[in-house]
Amino acid sequence: MLTAADFAIIIQNGATLTADERGFALKPDGAYQAHFRETTARVRRTLASLDAYYRRIGDDTALASFAQIRAAADDEIAQGTVRLEDT
Repeated sequence: MLTAADFAIIIQNGATLTADERGFALKPDGAYQAHFRETTARVRRTLASLDAYYRRIGDDTALASFAQIRAAADDEIAQGTVRLEDT
């Protein structure tokens, strides 16, 4: 099951990604892009770890719910990546 701590990590990193995007929009700077990529990697590791956990315990209901969270996170990462590359 997605614990409060796991959820907090995902939310915190999501906020960091959003802040990097906004900062880059105000002042294009490679530091924002680099930080975005680092945070994206951290989010993806967390998501992969949680996915593996749900698969290991065989909780299909939790895995299905988590798949929705993962899809939303992947979509946000993809959109942010495009915004940071288009400038």
